[in-house]
Amino acid sequence: VNEAYSVSLSIGAIEDGALLQTFNIYKTFRDLTIFEGIPDLSQEEELIATFNIADLTLDEDGNRLLDFLIPLTETDVLESGVALNQISLGDDFRIRYEIIAVDGRIITTDAPDTEYFDVIPTTECVQLNRDSVVPGDYVIEFDDSFGDGWDGAFITVTIDGAATDYTLETGSSTETTVTVPEGTSTLTFSYTAGSFEEEHSYVIVDPFGGDAAIDGPNPKVGEISIRVCAAEE
Repeated sequence: VNEAYSVSLSIGAIEDGALLQTFNIYKTFRDLTIFEGIPDLSQEEELIATFNIADLTLDEDGNRLLDFLIPLTETDVLESGVALNQISLGDDFRIRYEIIAVDGRIITTDAPDTEYFDVIPTTECVQLNRDSVVPGDYVIEFDDSFGDGWDGAFITVTIDGAATDYTLETGSSTETTVTVPEGTSTLTFSYTAGSFEEEHSYVIVDPFGGDAAIDGPNPKVGEISIRVCAAEE
């Protein structure tokens, strides 16, 4: 976050844009790392810019053009009280674009990777474990919202073929440290479900203190995708 996000809009010259009236840009912050006792920092969608399409710059072909920077600095995006150290890998900002026609019809969508909707990850990083295992201490943080343990669910860590199961036996939370030795060739984490899956959540913290994986409630069953990152230069 800390940089502006550039948007370039081009509206074709058909009927000189006379059928279109207004272009709106909306922004939402989604906190996707929410656990028991930690507040949900998600923000409601807000209108951050609006433009009269008839007033947009015309190019030589009659297309209407707009270049707009969506501010994503700490001051701009976190003015509701969220601090940078509360944003985790996996949270995101969502930018929605909306065109309103002169007859009141609205053209938009909330489908990612479309021309009307962008998803901006809050953390860009270099993935260190793409080609090899990163050794060190991994911490599994377990959470149960009801406070009675994981009801038979567990996480299996397999290091070079040797598998060990870890779980929250009782209570609302605990953490376990798993040491991955230097020279390890293969490392996998996997989740096995139990009862009352809506109560279970976990965070796997990598050896550098970053969130390598986050899931829950109702964690995905099977192998857990681990992402060990270093900040981009």
